[in-house]
Amino acid sequence: MDSMDFSKGIVGWTASPRFSNGYGDYRHLPTILLENHSLKPYKQRVLGTYIFIEETLKILAEKGQGLIDATKEDNSRRINELTVAWEMDQEKPTSMDFMGIDYQQKTDPLTNLKHIEWLGNNKLYKNLPIYWMNKAKERVSVPKSYWIPAQYYSVIEKLKSHGVEMVVHQEKKTIKGKQLVVKDFEFVPIPFEGRQMPKASFSELSEEFILPSNSVEIKTNQPLGHLTVALLDPRATDSFFAWGYFNSIFQRTEYIESYVLIPLAKKLFSENPKLKQIFDKKKLDDKEFAKDVKKQMQWVYKRSNYYDQEYLKYPVIFEF
Repeated sequence: MDSMDFSKGIVGWTASPRFSNGYGDYRHLPTILLENHSLKPYKQRVLGTYIFIEETLKILAEKGQGLIDATKEDNSRRINELTVAWEMDQEKPTSMDFMGIDYQQKTDPLTNLKHIEWLGNNKLYKNLPIYWMNKAKERVSVPKSYWIPAQYYSVIEKLKSHGVEMVVHQEKKTIKGKQLVVKDFEFVPIPFEGRQMPKASFSELSEEFILPSNSVEIKTNQPLGHLTVALLDPRATDSFFAWGYFNSIFQRTEYIESYVLIPLAKKLFSENPKLKQIFDKKKLDDKEFAKDVKKQMQWVYKRSNYYDQEYLKYPVIFEF
């Protein structure tokens, strides 16, 4: 919780699917992420890993069937809602007696920076608070199916590599479903792991969708259904959307010149007098809008049939 004051407690982390143990959760596999401190001697790290694996195998030899049974039971679960993002519960810490190392705070005389100096002595931290990341930050409804347009080839291939089952429909399909539309968004300032990652909030659009031929259907009633939700629901921490696989929806390439837009505006207003009233009222209420001709033209263009109708729409359709 505070790298300068260990007594304030530690965080019980919940891994997202980018890590092996978080990935195992969504695949219904018991997994452990084993790490050894990089500053410890190499021999000590190898020995620690060896002993850990050895003891794990001994436990599995004695109680392995229980783990197999628990895994089968977990794998057969089908739920209507799934948590796809976690956060720390700062109001309900647990506690434990933690066998740690003693330290002292020091100030470097050269840089005048405060730092921790570990003393190498054992220290028992009595009733050390533990703040678990076990509070649901984002829960989503699990649809019956996801539908992916064929042009998102890289996403489809990634899902195949995970072992997700899917069906390619050769003919057009008409379904009733939901689509998520981006309300607000921002990108991280610099790329992470070579990818430009967006953060967004969404609204929902429910309607009848005509899906083109070769659309890919992924049913969630399958062994990797929960993993599919974690990868295809854009609100999930490590979804394909979060990793920038759908960044093309943030790019609106269509535009219209003013010499075309002005007569178009006249036509729209003559056909829809109420739209003209809304436009005039906005000019009265919004001084910035009243001064900015470009904003006025964009306002009209957005309400025409020529505006990019797929702008900011997450292209994967949810069928419930």
